[in-house]
Amino acid sequence: MAALRLRCACNNQIRMHTTHHPDLVTPSALGLLQSEMPADRWMCDTPCLNLDDEKVQLRAQTLTQFVDSTRAKVLAIFAFVQSLHYFPPGYHGVMTARQVLDRRGGHAYGKSTLFVALLRASDIPARMRFVQVQGKVLRGLAPVAPAVDHAIVEVWLRGRWVRTDLHVYDGAYLLGATYKLREAGWRSGYGLHVKGAKSWNGISDAFISFAPDQQGGTPLEDWGVYNDPDEFRRQQFKENFAYDAIQGVRRLFYAPAMHRSIQKTRELGRELREQRRALKRHSSTDTV
Repeated sequence: MAALRLRCACNNQIRMHTTHHPDLVTPSALGLLQSEMPADRWMCDTPCLNLDDEKVQLRAQTLTQFVDSTRAKVLAIFAFVQSLHYFPPGYHGVMTARQVLDRRGGHAYGKSTLFVALLRASDIPARMRFVQVQGKVLRGLAPVAPAVDHAIVEVWLRGRWVRTDLHVYDGAYLLGATYKLREAGWRSGYGLHVKGAKSWNGISDAFISFAPDQQGGTPLEDWGVYNDPDEFRRQQFKENFAYDAIQGVRRLFYAPAMHRSIQKTRELGRELREQRRALKRHSSTDTV
């Protein structure tokens, strides 16, 4: 941990000049931007990541102790974080990694914080990229806004940053949301894009909340790379107080309705899962 703190101190000095856009110079094939900053700059601890917390350390060790490759470790951590319940923002502000573990779930920023924390605790560089996407992505969960901010986790694998946001939604919610989205005939809603990825292999980028190669799927803004949501919010507050305040009020105001919609969607997903299992059992019986 001493090494982590040393890297963090160096990282903070550099980020004074690179937070937000200045270090983002090379466009990727997906329209997002790559950072020239060395990967090992993204190993530090922060008050949100809780890398010194025993529970965070133990969870990281438990998830990775029986796998050898870095990619296998990343996928084990990803599967665990994805399995935790997704719930809306508003009830909680900035959640720490320990809080997400204790509550067995979190909102998008909270689960991303835990994902990054467990990766860094496993000596794997990771960070968050914040983008702005079309507000229609939350249709069905909250009244549509022109745009909403969204967190992507980037992991350093095989000499490049590999990105995903599929860790945000647990399996039952994802199943129910996919069904509702298709039934409504929408391109995006319930936090998903109809052409979004449904799985992540740790090799290629995979996004569920937007589809960069589809109509209306490209992020509207790329806010840059950060250690955690608190760092991002402080930067937004500094640069655009009104925008940050409006986003915060909106989260609080619509949280109860979002919570009910998420719960119903997750229940639908469980019902659909049971139906599939019943059909599979019935098919197996007929075959015998």
